[in-house]
Amino acid sequence: MLAVVLALMLVDIGASQSPTPSSDAGDLKSVLAAMDKTGATFKSAQADIELVQYTEVVKDSDVQSGQIFFRRKGSDTEVAMQILKPHPKRVVIKDGKLTFFDQMTNQTTVRDITNNRADVESFMNLGFGGRTGEMMKDYDVKMTGWETVDGVRVARLELVAKSDRLKQFFSKIILWIDPERGVALKQQRLQPSGDYQITHYTNIKFGKTPDSVFQVKKSGG
Repeated sequence: MLAVVLALMLVDIGASQSPTPSSDAGDLKSVLAAMDKTGATFKSAQADIELVQYTEVVKDSDVQSGQIFFRRKGSDTEVAMQILKPHPKRVVIKDGKLTFFDQMTNQTTVRDITNNRADVESFMNLGFGGRTGEMMKDYDVKMTGWETVDGVRVARLELVAKSDRLKQFFSKIILWIDPERGVALKQQRLQPSGDYQITHYTNIKFGKTPDSVFQVKKSGG
């Protein structure tokens, strides 16, 4: 079931230029501090997204676009994703459930993710409000240099899961972090099969998000 959650949270192609090597461990420390500063006050955020799912066996990419919303409720993070192209659908993760509505088929699917909640949140919070202490518990993290994404100088972080349980889903995760805002502008998740997922975040905004985006239409409604 966790694979269903992760497949729905897709991602866009790597950075536009080779990284500038960083030999200063202080760079990583300052980037993590920026992420923690954002995480300490994080309540909600939204962004436009372009999502790419590459499948190695057929050497083909599926591209989708829409919006994503994050909201912290106590110690939990809620996520809502509205896909607009190629056709409308919505994914909401909250209260221990993943709810998926496909407007084309008018069908709603609900999955209980309670038993996998810790794993789901370890992926969900990366680069958007997650505390780096939690990230460092689950992943070995290194900074491989500086790059430019959307005209912004970003730090390229490579994460490798420490547990075999997480490694079976992703062999490596790459985050492109804007140190000024402490959030990811891109994420890439590489799978052992050679498949990968990339998410490109643009038009990022912080502030209250309406409750309506975390609600999903019921089938036939």
